[in-house]
Amino acid sequence: ELALEAMSEARFVDEPSLWLSLSESPYPDVIAYLVRHLEAREDTLPARTVTRVWATTLLSPFRGSRAKRAALRQIAARIVKEPGRADELLPVLRVALRSVREAERRAALASVARAAFEEPALRASIATHIPELELFS
Repeated sequence: ELALEAMSEARFVDEPSLWLSLSESPYPDVIAYLVRHLEAREDTLPARTVTRVWATTLLSPFRGSRAKRAALRQIAARIVKEPGRADELLPVLRVALRSVREAERRAALASVARAAFEEPALRASIATHIPELELFS
């Protein structure tokens, strides 16, 4: 706990290499702390960094954890907010959809479907990266 508290110190709060090293932790409380931080700061971090943290969180062995559900919501929201990043984010979303409960899966799919209806250019990316999802016949 002391180590996590130290992360809020001014010298560590914006140190990407330190935060990214947390993504390698085998401890669910550390991953959950990292995802909470990411939610609060995702718009200030470089895109590739955010994607790496999401992927690491989603692929962690702690299936069904709160951190994984939070990351799933973040990815779906980012696809809606930034359709140009769909090809980067949809493969991560596809992995995540397989490892969460049905309620979380429905919420993420609803966000992606909404994005596809609002932004027709996304349809081809969705069909490519999540072929089992048929939004349009």
